[in-house]
Amino acid sequence: MYQKMQYSDDNLKQKNDIITRLEEKTNQITATMKQLEQSDKDLLSQTRTLAMSFVKCASTDTEHQYKLVKDISF
Repeated sequence: MYQKMQYSDDNLKQKNDIITRLEEKTNQITATMKQLEQSDKDLLSQTRTLAMSFVKCASTDTEHQYKLVKDISF
């Protein structure tokens, strides 16, 4: 009986350790995903800013500028 309890305790400890490691990995993945999402937003903003700058330098016709920016916006 004691051996069964000891085995169960050891087994429970192993499972708890695995759960803890999985939770840590999940937290790391979540943090990485948030960083990637923010980076994606930042890159999109920079792309739009560059596009607007390019359009302002490329032409004086505002209607064509707006259409070009609209076409390259995601």
